[in-house]
Amino acid sequence: MEVEEKIADCLSNDGLVLGTPVPFTGDILSPVKRLVLMRDGTPEPFTPNDIDPAGSLTAYVNAGGDRFGGFKAGDWIITGSMSGVQNAPAPGLWTARWDDRLEISLTITG
Repeated sequence: MEVEEKIADCLSNDGLVLGTPVPFTGDILSPVKRLVLMRDGTPEPFTPNDIDPAGSLTAYVNAGGDRFGGFKAGDWIITGSMSGVQNAPAPGLWTARWDDRLEISLTITG
């Protein structure tokens, strides 16, 4: 049985979809170049990471010493590899927007 590899951001092959899927058209070889990250409606600077989205997971698994119990069948893993880890010093609304067509938001409350 062959299992299809899927990425967490749904930008290449419908990996994890939060909300209603929007069909992509045109060149999406580097979607990170068209990503805008906002905190409470204000653009947040970040350094785009145009990297292999599975690379960080591979490094994590190979490092050993997992304090979180390891990966188990059925786990959902979101790497944040497109924008890296952002500092969230206070509660707020974070939004990632691609091409003014597709966005996802997360509210941090504590």
